[in-house]
Order: sequence, then C-alpha cells, then structure tokens
Amino acid sequence: MPEKLSFRYEQQSSLDYLKNTFEQVKEHLSKPEQEVFYSLVLPYQKETPKMEEFDYHDAAQDKALLQKIQNAARPQYEKDETQKINYVRGKICEALLAYLIEQYWMPSSLYFTETAEFDDWINGVDAIIEIENSPEKGAVVDFTTATKGEVLAKKFNTILQKIDKGTLAEIKYFKSQQDNKCYYLKMVPAIIIAIDVPLIQELSGLYMQKQTKKLSGHWFKYALFDEILSQTNYFKNYILNPRRKNYKAKTSQLMAQKYEALKNAIENLKENPLSSLKEGGVNIDDLRKELCALSNAYKNIIERTTSF
Repeated sequence: MPEKLSFRYEQQSSLDYLKNTFEQVKEHLSKPEQEVFYSLVLPYQKETPKMEEFDYHDAAQDKALLQKIQNAARPQYEKDETQKINYVRGKICEALLAYLIEQYWMPSSLYFTETAEFDDWINGVDAIIEIENSPEKGAVVDFTTATKGEVLAKKFNTILQKIDKGTLAEIKYFKSQQDNKCYYLKMVPAIIIAIDVPLIQELSGLYMQKQTKKLSGHWFKYALFDEILSQTNYFKNYILNPRRKNYKAKTSQLMAQKYEALKNAIENLKENPLSSLKEGGVNIDDLRKELCALSNAYKNIIERTTSF
C-alpha cells in the first residue's frame, strides 16, 4: 500500500493535489469561501515560481528532496480531515489577503509573491511581501488561521529559534514581481499574519458581493498593518537582547537592521493605512480589540518570550 500511495503522489502536482483536497472538504467551507477558491486561489497558485526557471546546479536534488517530503507528508493528510480543511482554508486566506492588499488596501505599494513549492515545503515560507522602491526585498509571511495560543506560540518560536541560531528566513526560489528576476534570498525578516475563520468568511463574503466600499475601509486593514509594525519591533527587541540564547553582537545588529528596514519601509509607504487612520482621528486601540486571531494569544506569547 505505501508504494501505491507514493506512486500516486509522485504523479500529482501540488495544484492538482490542492484541487482534489478542496473537493474532499468543500462541504465544510462556507459558500463565499468556495467561490473565493475558484476565483482567486487557483489563479494565484498558477503564478508560483517554477524551479526550472532558476539556473541552480542542485535544482534536481532539490526536486528529489521536495518529492520525498511530499510523498511522506501527504498520505498523513488523507487520514486527518481537519488538516485538509486547514490546508485549503490557509490557501484561501493567503490568496484573499494578497488580493485585498494589492487591490484595495495598499495598491501600487505592496506585492504579495507566492513562493515555489520548495520554499513552501522545505523552508516554511508561504509568501513574500515585496515593498515598492525598497532596497530590501521585503518580508517572509507565514499565514495562519490558528486562534489557539499554543499554535501561535509554536510559530513565533520557530522564528525565535532561527534568530538564536544567528539567521533569519531563506528563500531559494524567489521571482520578483517588480523586476521579474530570480533571486536566492537570505537573512529575510519573517512575520506572522493570523486571521480566524469567521473573519475569513466575512471578507470572502464582502469580496464575492463586490462590497468595494466596505472592503476598502475594513477595520482589519488597519489592524493588520499595525500588527506587522508591532512584530517588527518585537523581533528586533528580541534580537538585541544580550540575555537571549547564543547572542552575538555583530550578527544581532545585522538581523536587527533587517527588521528595522522593514519597519521603516512599511511606515514610509505612500499608501500607509495607519497614516490615514491617525488623520481621521480613529483610535487604533479600539481596532486592536477586534483583531480576534492574535489579540490575547499574541500578548501572552510576548509576555512569555520576553521574560528572560
């Protein structure tokens, strides 16, 4: 039986696997989520970089490693319906937020770039935020629909463990939307974007109903960018704490500069939603209360990881 499973998955591309998994679990998704899958997720997935576009001498080895890991992991997904639902919903979340940010919230300032299969599976990178006219290529994004503190803590700890080893995220197969060139990126700052299921369903519904005004001014736009800035401060402060594990001043300064550059690039965007928020006299603390996915869990994680 394992050999047959292995053969079956070898013949199935990631896009086909996603389609098949969606068909298995779509009854557990809301109608708007299903519609978003067809209208946004499939086109978004087709834009992923192809490994053969990169002139790497070890690309064949990378493909073999990727295939081995996929063959081992995918049969386990078949046994766990919750994992399959979360997998599909995560792709919906990713494509939907990419679309909303590029079309409604930060048009012409930010680009969401999907990663190649290798970086998704091996390096744990869902997407990259590219920032217009920034010397840095942006930030690695880890999307999650998790609302439990322990799940979010695990994701934060993954980033912290890399920092303790003296490195940040790595993307081997990256193709920029801005210049259409291929890059091997190292020392890239990472952030976590969490959004819970009710909010995904709400935004999906507004998108499918073409509620452009409600989408353009949705509270999550402000809370999202406030959260990104909060995380840049948090990770930078963690990096520069001399009491953390394996602290080395020179390497820490380099990593901290990466997060500081990301923060400055976000703050200086010509379409920074937080600037318009302050001009309108809206209290960001009120919006933070509505950030259901990260609010309490995020605070608890910060308290635990900063108590050295």
